Amino acid sequence: MIDPLQFLWPAVESVKPVFARAAIVRWPAGVHEQLVAAGLLVPQDTTTRIRCPECGQIHIAKPYVRQQPDSTSRLFIPCPQNLRAEVKARDMQQLAVSIDAIVSALASWIQLGGKPKRLDADRVWRCGRWNYQGVLRDVLFARGLRRHDAIKFRRAITAAHSPIVFVGSEIPDTDFWQGRVPPLIQLREVATLVDAILKIDELQVIGLVRAADDDLGAVEANNAKQQRKTIRRAVKQEVQSLVSDDALVAAYKQYGSYAKAVVGLAAEGVKTNRWAVERAVKRNGGIRNVMRKEDSDSVVRSRSSLRRDTPTKKEK
Repeated sequence: MIDPLQFLWPAVESVKPVFARAAIVRWPAGVHEQLVAAGLLVPQDTTTRIRCPECGQIHIAKPYVRQQPDSTSRLFIPCPQNLRAEVKARDMQQLAVSIDAIVSALASWIQLGGKPKRLDADRVWRCGRWNYQGVLRDVLFARGLRRHDAIKFRRAITAAHSPIVFVGSEIPDTDFWQGRVPPLIQLREVATLVDAILKIDELQVIGLVRAADDDLGAVEANNAKQQRKTIRRAVKQEVQSLVSDDALVAAYKQYGSYAKAVVGLAAEGVKTNRWAVERAVKRNGGIRNVMRKEDSDSVVRSRSSLRRDTPTKKEK
């Protein structure tokens, strides 16, 4: 049995989801009627250019009007074989895909909360909110996400609340999202036409959303694990490169500046930086306190040395 929807989804993704009559008449019997009955195809303005219906060659031309002697008018297009070929008014008719009908079908699928709303141009719609496992999530419909201009509409999707995104048939590459990838569901996989009503397989959708969430959870868990490893490695390296405050302060007192202390320590095979020296000095009360302590130590050492150098009475 032929699924009428298979003729619909490619057009949904196109720039202009419109069918000329010349294309529709080549569809299997009944397809056009079923899509019209479901409200998925609606009348559109007549075309200004048409394919030749007579010579069998693929050439398209703009029809022109010829007045007839009986005051009626007929439409013709230039034809390389027959000079001109007559076209009928009905051949000029076009049918467009009703995106609103698709959005409405998604909104009524499981009675989503809120009203459907167009979020950005004719590319992204909010169908409503779905209470999925106790969490409210925005259900969106988007089209043309593989087109060159799709990046302009990405923000409308990623800004939604835990979005679940339905598309006609085309899913963008993973790097399109530059971050968290929402569950993406192709309608061609979950939608059917039953008694002129677009039906969505709820169980299949739930399974796809659950699988997408599980995959995302696994990726995020792996990323978190790698991040923890990176942090532990950095901490380990930091610990290994730590120098005691006493050594840093001593180097500062010896060389008189943070930068010179770093150079002096490097000459002794100790790797550090001026910020580590500065922090060590600050933890010891700052420059004045460190230098005062040095002066104090010098005075104490001088007096002790003096006492050691002064002869006792016995020595006298």
